[in-house]
Amino acid sequence: MKGGVYLYFGHNILTNGSFEDLDKLGITPKEGMVLTFYDSDADEQDRPIYLYTEGSLYLKGGRWHARFVPDSIRSVLQSEVDLTTASSVSRKA
Repeated sequence: MKGGVYLYFGHNILTNGSFEDLDKLGITPKEGMVLTFYDSDADEQDRPIYLYTEGSLYLKGGRWHARFVPDSIRSVLQSEVDLTTASSVSRKA
């Protein structure tokens, strides 16, 4: 997903996929950094969607985690979204 950082929302711990996205974006993780995190899923009609939200990074026990409000997670069809930066989401025209 262009401009987002992968995060498995069930664990809130950055994974290899998270670090691959950060590398692609040229971002070095820093405490308190705010990013757009995403995960893939499917809607009721089995269409591919992204779940996404903004959150901040923090280090705990030597591992990077993301802090966000669970109620802030939104969804959008993958075909309708363009994440152009690590902190914004815009729908395709």
